[in-house]
Amino acid sequence: MAERKPTEFEPWEFDDEVIIHSFEPKVQLHKDLPILQLDIHSESSFSNQLEDQERRFIPEIPMPINDRSRRGTYSNLLLTRAVDQRPNMALWPPEIIPAKHRIRNASQGNFRDPGHEPKKRSDISDQTFRIRRWVQMVGGQQAPGVRLAEEVTTYSTLDPALYTPTADKPYRGIWIGDYAGHGCEFLLIHQPDDEVPFDESSVVQREDETEEEFLARKREERIYRGRLEAIKLTGDPNIPRGEYTFIADDIGKDGFVRVASEAKFKGARIVKSKGHVAERLYKNGKLQLL
Repeated sequence: MAERKPTEFEPWEFDDEVIIHSFEPKVQLHKDLPILQLDIHSESSFSNQLEDQERRFIPEIPMPINDRSRRGTYSNLLLTRAVDQRPNMALWPPEIIPAKHRIRNASQGNFRDPGHEPKKRSDISDQTFRIRRWVQMVGGQQAPGVRLAEEVTTYSTLDPALYTPTADKPYRGIWIGDYAGHGCEFLLIHQPDDEVPFDESSVVQREDETEEEFLARKREERIYRGRLEAIKLTGDPNIPRGEYTFIADDIGKDGFVRVASEAKFKGARIVKSKGHVAERLYKNGKLQLL
């Protein structure tokens, strides 16, 4: 989780009609309310080995999350299986995030149809899962409790290569964005691999530059090339998770604007980019030049 510290505001030297506000989030693990909890080491799980093996493959597994802050709230873990993709199918992860396989992310029956479940162990996805949550209202002696506010959330792992920076792709990673009233949101900064490998022989030393300057320029041309995509991992009512929040089509020569000289961003490379804007419930979304 990320927590925003007190914000300071100041005008931007380059354009005094723009206000800059500071952003130094405090990042920590959120341990107060567990999302996933499996009781795999309790004595009951070893009482009957054969029965336990059968139980472990139940496609929907109750989880023992029932602390004081969640009394009356229940959670089940749903095992998942990969699907054959078809046009207009709601999938997770979305297609803009590279993944080895994907699963359905929408269901009219709230994923109660057996077609969503793995039938054997080899069907089980090791990269995705779902969690079903609901509130159980206590009934009378003869009446069963009423289940309310049921929701199913789909989760997926990310390939570490997507968020591990390299010498040539230094911006890859999981970043935190400040979305004002919506708070802090986590973003995947994705730098796709280059379709055409960098050709070092294409950079020739100029007569007026030193060897050190030449090597620095060649390094810059190797790093500042290609596309950069910011994809929301947590979203808000306007731009949900799994959608672009901004894109720089080319951080190289074609997208270059200038190198910042103002004190606040001195030395920063400024490139053309597009920000995603949408009305609530992700309506009329479009990318606009920033």
